[in-house]
Amino acid sequence: MRILQVAHQLPPRFTAGTEVYTLRLAKALTRLGHDVHLVSGDDSGATRPGALREGTIDGLPHTFVGVDRIASTAEETLFPPATRGALKPLVASFSPDVIHVQHLRHLGLHVFDGAPPVRRVMTLHDHWLACARDGQLLDAAGQPCPGATPERCRSCLEGFRFGLGRGEAAVARMLSRLGVRPGSPAARGLRSGALALRRLRSTESGRPYDLEARRRAVSDLAAVTDRFIAPSRHVADALTAFGLPPGKMVVIPHGVDADVAFRPVPAPEGAPLRIGYMGTVAPPKGLHVLVEAFARLGRGVATLRVHGRTDLRPEYVASVVGGGLPAGVTIEGAFRPEEAPRRLAEIDVLVVPSIWPENHPLTIAEALAHRVPVVASALGGIPEIVKDGVNGRLVPPGDPEALAEVLRRLARDRVELARLRAGITPPESFLSHAASVVVAYDTREVS
Repeated sequence: MRILQVAHQLPPRFTAGTEVYTLRLAKALTRLGHDVHLVSGDDSGATRPGALREGTIDGLPHTFVGVDRIASTAEETLFPPATRGALKPLVASFSPDVIHVQHLRHLGLHVFDGAPPVRRVMTLHDHWLACARDGQLLDAAGQPCPGATPERCRSCLEGFRFGLGRGEAAVARMLSRLGVRPGSPAARGLRSGALALRRLRSTESGRPYDLEARRRAVSDLAAVTDRFIAPSRHVADALTAFGLPPGKMVVIPHGVDADVAFRPVPAPEGAPLRIGYMGTVAPPKGLHVLVEAFARLGRGVATLRVHGRTDLRPEYVASVVGGGLPAGVTIEGAFRPEEAPRRLAEIDVLVVPSIWPENHPLTIAEALAHRVPVVASALGGIPEIVKDGVNGRLVPPGDPEALAEVLRRLARDRVELARLRAGITPPESFLSHAASVVVAYDTREVS
C-alpha cells in the first residue's frame, strides 16, 4: 500500500508527541511492507510558502511544504492563503492509496484542493478542529473549557494572537537562517520588536469569531475524509459532539516501541523518591503545579528531574524558575526520543500534571511500557490509560496539595509503589498498533 502521511511538523527539529508518533508510525508501516512518503510543514524560510522541497528523514522520503504561520483571524489558521492546493502535484505524482493526515495546522484544510480523489484518514491528536485557541480546550485564564459555544468562544478569543504577524514571520525566518536559537536573548529581543511593530501596524479585521463557520469547515472536511482515528474515547466523543460523524470514528490507542523497553533501575534502600517530568515546558503541561507540589514535600524526600524543551515559552520557564527552584529539582532540557528508555529507567514515578484535557499522551504509554507508575491529572483521555490505584494515581488538575499528598505517600510507602508497578499492563507494541491503523485504512463507515 502506498501511504502519504501528512503532519504539520516533524523531528528532528521538533520532538513533541504528535511529531514523534508520526515518524514512528511511518517506520512501523514500512516494516509492515508499505511504501510511506512523509509530508510536513516548514516555517524555517528554507521553503517558500506554498512551495514543495524534497528531502529525507531517517531514510524515508520527505516533502517539505513551505508555511509562514501568518494569521490574524481564526479563519486564516484553517485556510492559510499560501498553501491552497499545495499538495496537488505530490498526490498526482506519488499516487497514494491512502492519505493519512496527522495534523493540518499551518498547512490548512485546503492543502489538497484540486488533488485526485484518494481515500483519506485523519488521526485526531487534539481538539484543534473544534478549538481555535491552539486546540487545547483551555480558556483565556488557562482553565479547562467545557465546550465550544458562540458566547464562550468569542469571549475566550478576544485579543487572541492566532498566528504570526508578517514582521514576526520574517524575523523568525531570518533567525533560522542565521542559526540563532529560538529561546536565546537575541531571538527574544528581535521577536519582541517585531511584535511591537505588529501592534503599531495592526491589520486585525475586528470581525467576531464565527463558531458556525468553523463547524461548516469541519463538516466539509468530514465529507472528504473516510475515517477519523481517535487515540482516546475522550477526544472521539468531544469531536463527535462538535459535528464529526460517529460512523467514521474509530478509537485506536497509541502503541509504544516495546522492543526498546527495559525495566527501571531500582533506587538504593532509603534513597529519595525519584520523580520525573517529561514534556514541553509550557503552561498547559502544568510544570508549575508539580514544582509547587514538590516544594511542599520537604527537603530530602524526593528528587525531580525535568526533561523537555524550554525554548518555546521562555517567559513561562522564567516564571517557574525565577524565584529559585526547590533543592532536589534539576532542569535537564530535551532529549531525543530514542533516549526515553534510559531516562525512564532512572526514575521511580512519572508525573504528568497537565491542566489541559490531553488526548493519549505518548509519555504515559512509554512510562507504562517501562514499568514506571504514573501520577497524572484526572483530565481528558488520561484516565483511560492511568487507572487510579492500579498502575498509578490520578489527582485533580491544578491542585498542588493533592499532588503533594500522593507523592508524599509514595515516598514513604515503597510497598505501594511496588504494587502500582506490578499492576501495570504494558500497552501494545507500535508494530501491532500500526497493523490496527492499516485495518482502519480499509474499514468503511460503520452505522
